[in-house]
Amino acid sequence: MLATAPDPAALAPANSGAVAPAARRTHRPRKGRLPGRPTRVAALIITILFVSVADLILTLTFLTSVGMAEANPLARMVFASNSVGTVVAFKLALTAVSGLFLWVARRTSVGECGAWAGALLMLWLLVRWYAYIDQSHVFTTVLNDPAPYHHTDSRWVAIVE
Repeated sequence: MLATAPDPAALAPANSGAVAPAARRTHRPRKGRLPGRPTRVAALIITILFVSVADLILTLTFLTSVGMAEANPLARMVFASNSVGTVVAFKLALTAVSGLFLWVARRTSVGECGAWAGALLMLWLLVRWYAYIDQSHVFTTVLNDPAPYHHTDSRWVAIVE
């Protein structure tokens, strides 16, 4: 049988004030647990980036073909430039800045909440695009109308180069 070293705390007199050595903490794998906050936030930022690129592609497809209704006044101002390059630069800069803010705050609860809000908002936008595309057959017939209403609707935007 192997001899083991006695516990130093057990050998010390009861009133000597000796303290038992601290137990070593070993790294335990996170089995069955969610990834850490920074990992979750990074995954949400990647989701936001991918959906933003999809949104940009769909926006440019409609802007440069039949046009589209845009509710966001800031986006309408950018679209008024009538330049694909300006729209791409605006969208990519906005996405990069927001992604950078989330990355810097990735270890905080505020950063995680912001990342969840951004990802859910972008996924909601993707669902809206699906509905918009699904109903596009309705507004394309209106576009061919000789007296179209979209020329008087301030929300209607198109890029014609």
